[in-house]
Amino acid sequence: MKEHNYTIPLNEALESDVSCFLCSLEDMLSARALEYYMGAAVMEPNVRIETNAKGFCRLHGEKMLSMQKKLPLMLALETRLDTLLSELGKHKKPVRGREKTCAVCERIEGQMDKALENCAWLLKNEPAFLEKYLESDGVCLHHFYALCEKLGRRDGALYEKLHAHMVKKLENLRGDITGFTRGFDYQTAPKENMGHIPPRAVETLTEKKG
Repeated sequence: MKEHNYTIPLNEALESDVSCFLCSLEDMLSARALEYYMGAAVMEPNVRIETNAKGFCRLHGEKMLSMQKKLPLMLALETRLDTLLSELGKHKKPVRGREKTCAVCERIEGQMDKALENCAWLLKNEPAFLEKYLESDGVCLHHFYALCEKLGRRDGALYEKLHAHMVKKLENLRGDITGFTRGFDYQTAPKENMGHIPPRAVETLTEKKG
């Protein structure tokens, strides 16, 4: 399989030992997006126009605070406030929806949408990538559905393989959860450590935000 700029991150994520390699990729994109907006880009006019218009959600605002880069955040929010005050001055009633936008969220969503398209293409056109996918733990339920949307209806045989892989993963997880819950019964307590099961269950069954 030939390596390209758009395939390298997907291959690296797929080779990592995680419950969902697309969540792993999303974590990387999220970290990069935060560094981008809290770095030198905050002084670029086009970036400031974007953050003035979109602002940041609470989750990413709190993550920026935890990065100990308060000056870039305050610079961005200073002119964001100017935009909001200008809008409020023009309208007697608040413009609903302005508080729900986030420059970081939109950047990550756009990059993940492209990553899903590339992943679907690799699964359809690169047998080695498909083989690695089927040998891995695959993806979470949210990314499974998102990936299937990118595949479309013409790829029935490929969908059947991915579907069978997902069903097997969920069945295995169901068994692990049952083993975990039964572990609280002293009569059936397992000998092995099962502390990894709750985080894996949450990652597999819930959608990642930010």
